[in-house]
Amino acid sequence: MDREDNENELKQVLGDTDAAYNLSPDDVLIVGRNGVLISGPGSRKHEDILITYLSLLSRDMFLRVFFTRVFVLQNELNKIRGMLAVSDQDPNTVRNVRDKLSVCGRVIIQLADLLGYLRESLMDIDPPPRPNDLMGKRLHKILDCSKMKTALYFRVEDMQGTVDGCQAELDNLTDMTSVINTKQQETVFKKIQKNCSLLVDASAAEERAGASLEVMEVIFSASMGFDIMYRMFGIDQS
Repeated sequence: MDREDNENELKQVLGDTDAAYNLSPDDVLIVGRNGVLISGPGSRKHEDILITYLSLLSRDMFLRVFFTRVFVLQNELNKIRGMLAVSDQDPNTVRNVRDKLSVCGRVIIQLADLLGYLRESLMDIDPPPRPNDLMGKRLHKILDCSKMKTALYFRVEDMQGTVDGCQAELDNLTDMTSVINTKQQETVFKKIQKNCSLLVDASAAEERAGASLEVMEVIFSASMGFDIMYRMFGIDQS
């Protein structure tokens, strides 16, 4: 490629160009990251190979986006773990974490379903046999649909392992959330018990103070009654 206008136009359609091949003196194949371009009088002769390759390539592009989504999910799970690490600083952490875990759980289910659909779709693709003409043989060797299908199978299995890892992390975070919630409840119950004990002690002290006041009132009344009696009857108190 000469980095000129024609190459830029090709990049808009094919993405980054990987290679270009002469299939015959009059036929050219250009392979890009997002597609292929074939030109020449024999370009329509082996459409079955091209259609199979592009079908596999579309699944390859889907896996790239899928990997990005899984990476975003892993990052979200790491953020949740960080929130749980400082859960004592915010009393609303458990509620917020549970909302996020619910969202992540739905995402994991959807991702697992998508992988299942992708695996089934790969099973329905049968790479075409090798043609007998020279151009077809060369095109079959360059695109190598069988090898690409096998590679996609391996990538799907790798992605399945990654999604399973996210599910395991989600389960761990759910258990951590339950433990933290239990500890917070125990802390609240202990504070309530302590406050109740303080109230009971205060009530008992008030009751004792009331009893002492009643005794003092009786003593004061009796003393006052004796004084009145002494004064009324002129009893000498010496």
